[in-house]
Amino acid sequence: WQSMFPQEEYGGEFEASITISDTAVDGFYEYFGVHKAPPGSCQYSFIMEGGHESICKSIPETLTPRKTHHHLDFVWDLPIAEDPFAQDGDSRPSTATSRDGAQVDPNFEQDWDAMRLRSVDSFMKVRLKEVLTEFYAILIDLFDSYAFMGLDLSATQHTIGMDDWKHLVLNCGLLEGQPDASLPWSEMCSWFEEAAGIRSGRPYLAQRLTRAHYLELLIRLACWVMCEHPKAPEPGRPPMPTDEGLFRFITDILIPVMDVYDDDPIRKDAVEQQTLHV
Repeated sequence: WQSMFPQEEYGGEFEASITISDTAVDGFYEYFGVHKAPPGSCQYSFIMEGGHESICKSIPETLTPRKTHHHLDFVWDLPIAEDPFAQDGDSRPSTATSRDGAQVDPNFEQDWDAMRLRSVDSFMKVRLKEVLTEFYAILIDLFDSYAFMGLDLSATQHTIGMDDWKHLVLNCGLLEGQPDASLPWSEMCSWFEEAAGIRSGRPYLAQRLTRAHYLELLIRLACWVMCEHPKAPEPGRPPMPTDEGLFRFITDILIPVMDVYDDDPIRKDAVEQQTLHV
């Protein structure tokens, strides 16, 4: 994972405060500290009130040979592959490898069946479907927030505009003309024509996207950014698989943008069932 999380940026010394659990288990309280970081290892000790460092004698199995510090190897909290570039189909770094607890929206199969995905082979379609299943709820929340902002109440199925899609891509910082971005607008227009099955979509900004169009454009965007045009490609490294690219795009680029959107009270209302008119 060092190629994604370099030691000089994510490593080094850190401190974590110790918190006591609210309830006792078998008469004993648990103490824990939280440090959010990629997988790795560390040696640690406890800093007491007087400022001096100490070890904890109740966990001797974690002591270093010199017994001056404790040693800890930590991994991902979720089922993630050990190797981010694993070629084994069952070990890619995606929560989609386990669908336990995944809540499948009843509209998902309908949207999936409506997607054309002409450029994707059947094997990859299965893997893409697993990733979309995991993230479908939040992706549709994002779609709904745009649908609410410009809702056409005369439509039987709510849609978003290509102008909304362009707004999203701009907020992701990916459109040609933005700093360190090279995605041409014409490329996205061709994606729309393929997803919608039309020869000419002009004027593009006035076109409407269904949920299926929107999801297919997300896949094409993720593939373009993460697989075909990565910002820091490693020589000799094979292109990232499309399903992994979609997973990485959602977690690394799209979710941070959605976090910003969450601060908008109008968009927040858009995903409330009582507020959104469908």
